[in-house]
Amino acid sequence: MGTDSNTASGQYSLAGGTGSTASGNRSVAIGQIVEASGENSIAFGNRTVSSSNDSVATGFKTTASGAYAVSMGYQNTASNIASAAFGQGNISSGYASFATGRSATASGDDSFAAGSYASATGAQSHAEGQYTIASGEGSHVEGVGFAAGSYTEASGKASHAEGRATKASAFASHAEGSDSIASGSSSHAEGSVTKAYGVASHTEGSITYTSEGSAYAHAEGYYTKAIGAASHAEGGYGVQGTNRYYTEAIGKASHAEGMHTIASGDYSHAEGQGNFGPAAVVASGVASHAEGKTTTASGEASHAEGSYSAANGYYSHAEGYHTTAASMATHAEGYYTSANLSYQHVQGQYNVVDSSKYADIVG
Repeated sequence: MGTDSNTASGQYSLAGGTGSTASGNRSVAIGQIVEASGENSIAFGNRTVSSSNDSVATGFKTTASGAYAVSMGYQNTASNIASAAFGQGNISSGYASFATGRSATASGDDSFAAGSYASATGAQSHAEGQYTIASGEGSHVEGVGFAAGSYTEASGKASHAEGRATKASAFASHAEGSDSIASGSSSHAEGSVTKAYGVASHTEGSITYTSEGSAYAHAEGYYTKAIGAASHAEGGYGVQGTNRYYTEAIGKASHAEGMHTIASGDYSHAEGQGNFGPAAVVASGVASHAEGKTTTASGEASHAEGSYSAANGYYSHAEGYHTTAASMATHAEGYYTSANLSYQHVQGQYNVVDSSKYADIVG
């Protein structure tokens, strides 16, 4: 068919157009300088090549070199068995892989890549969007990244990254939102600039963080950190000039909530509001509880509540305004009261007891 240097050398082959070659048995090559060399192969268009059995190449400068491969469009390549490439400049090199869009790559077996500069390199991986990479086995990535190395990327096995420049790098991790990172196994980071480094940890909100040692921790809100194992931080931050002071749950199983609160003792709880500056609500004693405004519970099992109150002794309790329970099992309440020796109880206004153990001052 045609008279311009076409060659049909395979049995029952057909060549047509200009400079076409059909060398495979039962092959078809029609167009300009196209080649169908595989058995039952088909090449249509301009400078297309179909070189394996039952392969199909159509369009401009497309290549189907894998058996049962299909390459269609502009400068696409399908090089593995049952692979497919559609669109422009796409490469499908994994077994039964599929690449479509523009400059997408599906190199993992059974992988799928769709979009612009999307890359699915892990087996059974899925990448879609722009500047995305799914390199972990069974991983899934979608969204948009940036050309300068800030891709949206799912590199952990069975990981999932979606959104803008997010990264899920650990097994079964999940990152979503913008610039979030989930690098702990089974971790989940969502929101804006959140980082979940601990195993099975969870961050959400904006600028929240869990550390590598903070397994099962949860940080949410704005400028919060959950550093202790199984800790929970929620709320916001304090400000002084350009400085930001986090709400932090540092102790094991600790809980910090509010604005600029710190729970650093194991099993401690800090809630309320710290000053705008370095003064926070702090629960540093084991199983301590600080609540209110700029209160401190530093003794084991101590409790400080109110405003500027401090419970420093074991099992001490300070409540009210500027009260201090400084020793074991002391209780100070009211306004500017202080109980400084063990087992004292002081309440009222401006009452201070420095001696006389077990004193009970009221009024």
